[in-house]
Amino acid sequence: ETQFLDTSNILIIALGAFEGIEHFFAEQGSIGFGAEKIKTETPNRNDIVNDINLEHFNKWGFNSQILGRFPIRTHILELTVEELVEIQKNVPGSVYHQWVELFARLDNRVELEFTSPVFEAIAQKAIKQKTGARELVAEYSELLGEAYDTAEDDENIKSVKVCVKGGKPIIQYSTEINALEKIFKQTQIDKEA
Repeated sequence: ETQFLDTSNILIIALGAFEGIEHFFAEQGSIGFGAEKIKTETPNRNDIVNDINLEHFNKWGFNSQILGRFPIRTHILELTVEELVEIQKNVPGSVYHQWVELFARLDNRVELEFTSPVFEAIAQKAIKQKTGARELVAEYSELLGEAYDTAEDDENIKSVKVCVKGGKPIIQYSTEINALEKIFKQTQIDKEA
């Protein structure tokens, strides 16, 4: 039995990454009968996103009937290294701030500190994975998971500093009283005085 559905009040939204669609822009026309297509360098996806049209989606495999159901199409540019660094450092509740809070909640109140190149190194790795800002969570877990366990197990560790050497993030542990404790102790001394 066929059932009919009134779609006049239904909004259909679809999205996709269409990984590799930029390769259609690398193919150029041919010269002469039976000649092969001339290939050029594949352009950067952010450079051609405004030029993607129905013909490209049709080549991708969508038929015209489906494409006609989506009269409004838009795009989102891939995040840049600078944007991923900005997300890490300045967005409240970012994965960086979450890890800082995790370390601070340990019994020994460990201070987590990054040097600026670390943010860029993490952003570069995230860009290579092509999963956007979501990749930052995985990169932080991979980088800091073991350091967190070490700091949790060793009550003498007061600070963890992450810096870049040889292009890779490295972790340094310190038993020095961290900045948070210095501020707390100075406040206590000032109150007692």
